[in-house]
Amino acid sequence: MNKNYDINFYKYFYYDLSHLSNSQLINHYQRFGIKENRFININHLISSSKLFNNFNIEKYKSYNHLFHLNDYQILSHYYYKLKDKLEDKLEDKLEDKLEDKLEDNKIEDKLEDNNKLKDKLEDNYIYIIHNYKLGGGTSKYVKDINNRYKSKIIESKKELLRDYIKGDIIFIQHFLQTDIKIEDIIELYKNNKIEIIITIHDFYWLSIDNEKIFNNKIHNIYLNENIKINDRVNKLFNIAKYIIFPSYFVFNIYSKYINKYNFIKIDHIDYEIEDKNFNYKIINNNINIGNMNILTECKGKEMIEILIDKYNNKRYKDYKINFYCVDYNIEKYNENEFFDILDKYNITSLLHLNKWGETWSYVLTKSIISNLPIIYNNVGVYKERINDKNYIIANNENEYIELVKNKNILYNYFENILDNIIINNNDNYNKNKIKLKFKNNKLYDEIFYKFLYDEY
Repeated sequence: MNKNYDINFYKYFYYDLSHLSNSQLINHYQRFGIKENRFININHLISSSKLFNNFNIEKYKSYNHLFHLNDYQILSHYYYKLKDKLEDKLEDKLEDKLEDKLEDNKIEDKLEDNNKLKDKLEDNYIYIIHNYKLGGGTSKYVKDINNRYKSKIIESKKELLRDYIKGDIIFIQHFLQTDIKIEDIIELYKNNKIEIIITIHDFYWLSIDNEKIFNNKIHNIYLNENIKINDRVNKLFNIAKYIIFPSYFVFNIYSKYINKYNFIKIDHIDYEIEDKNFNYKIINNNINIGNMNILTECKGKEMIEILIDKYNNKRYKDYKINFYCVDYNIEKYNENEFFDILDKYNITSLLHLNKWGETWSYVLTKSIISNLPIIYNNVGVYKERINDKNYIIANNENEYIELVKNKNILYNYFENILDNIIINNNDNYNKNKIKLKFKNNKLYDEIFYKFLYDEY
């Protein structure tokens, strides 16, 4: 390790590294910083650039009202601001040369050279490997990234084979419904000055046959005690700049099997949540229980169907119990229709009875925002994201299996929850129109700061 390496300088001078721990910063410098010619301390920075001749930190801070930044961040702010201006001037000169060249060369066989020159003027992009046919949370995640940052979608190996420029990013969730292989990415990395970032959606990478997997194994393999990581996966993860995890649940599981030097935990881009008291009203003694996920084994289909068979359209004490489930007796909905569905059926509580752990869940975000009681199984990310005022049925994956077998215990748990829902009925219920607002995600913005669209 270079004895002149200043870890605080490295952390704060580079916006994209400010969220890393000290051990991650050291690993980053050894694996990437040296190769990328990154500065290691203030003296290294100043001696390498004439931009800092006669530069005064305090004057710059005062003039630009940057009192919230430390000295390292001030240097970074000044350096990148000037660097961008110089690059803009250089780009203008290149464009002028290009225009002159286009005027001077009318012959068709010269146009190819001009187009290559033009390509060099294009911005960096995040190239996201994805096929929108997958749908669900994986496609919503990509759509949110695509809307916020300068990015392009790659669906095939043919589209992957293109000219890249230094600073481009290959962004990977998985290779489902594409013909792209791990070897294609490794070869691309060898031959281009690109960065690779992997974001974890599920347990796809823990399967040996990960390119072909598209079944329950992708959801429950984490329960297997004999997981072996494919060597190709290890090679891919080793060349990635970051591996992004949306929750500690999935972060900790992958950490058991893969070196975590480049692991970081960042919440998905999602809506702001305010922690408020329950806000619902039981009307005409109807307790309407909603399940806003499509019924699948992963989402708790077995348990939900047991409860439906026992209680749906039947009386409990003085109340009628009604279940409303997507693609069962209520229509599929677009994301912006979520709260309209709750209003339409006067939903008084929501189910999240997963059999296996979720790694994030956008549906859960909106369920929490609704301020309705959530009846859930305490598995996966639900342990992190749902507070204890809500109602647990199963405490873990094994208890889920036991409750499905021993229905009377499940009924007893559920009826205790019904009693609580009745007790907490809000006679002063005030129906408010819910407005969704995206939460500022500073860590994503720091990693992708040069790709951020101007409107953000």
